Amino acid sequence: MADRTNTIWPQKGKPTLALLTASAGFISALLSASIVYYPIWLHRFSFFPGTVFGAVVSISWALGGYLHSLWKIVVITAAATFAYYLSFLAAGAVEMHFVQSKDGSISSLALFVGGLTGAVFVLCSMLFQFDSEIPWQRRLLTALRWSPVGAILGILGWALGPFVGMSVWFVVHALGLTIPTETSQNAHGETSHMYSLWVVWQTGMGGLLGLLLHSGMRRKVERAFRSLAE
Repeated sequence: MADRTNTIWPQKGKPTLALLTASAGFISALLSASIVYYPIWLHRFSFFPGTVFGAVVSISWALGGYLHSLWKIVVITAAATFAYYLSFLAAGAVEMHFVQSKDGSISSLALFVGGLTGAVFVLCSMLFQFDSEIPWQRRLLTALRWSPVGAILGILGWALGPFVGMSVWFVVHALGLTIPTETSQNAHGETSHMYSLWVVWQTGMGGLLGLLLHSGMRRKVERAFRSLAE
């Protein structure tokens, strides 16, 4: 049966799906960086990067034939928005009550907690939309087991601001999508770190989501063949 399963669900699908979702995460980060200043009305909705991430990733799954329900796209997008909101609150709470940095910088602990919180809710939103035959307790444990990846990506993404973030800023600036008065010297601060955080976290989590989605769909194929064999 294993050989038959491999024929129907080839191993090469694993890196393909991971690459698809990682690319979607990267594109969503670039989109967020491109619209962070324009349009102006978007400033009222400061958690739009989560919305963009959820929408682009779920649409990429739909276009790839892995997602066949519009309401699941809506649910995943809403969950990603909520995850961004919660990660922001969690990081802020840690910074305010436990660290209280005097120079205004964000601590690694706050980034860790924020990245961890966002990862838990993003992973849960995905795992609870797929492979519904698995008990919810197991899916929750899977989300918790992989959530530290998001915490590490949060710290790494912020740290790479002068490199990744500034590279993104120069591209966005060349397209005329930054504030006219903003210079590269200004962007070396919070802007570059935030751009880098979006790129690293969303790309990395996108790849992880693709790997987990592939594994879940493969298990579903294997269960189907086992039921046929019985």
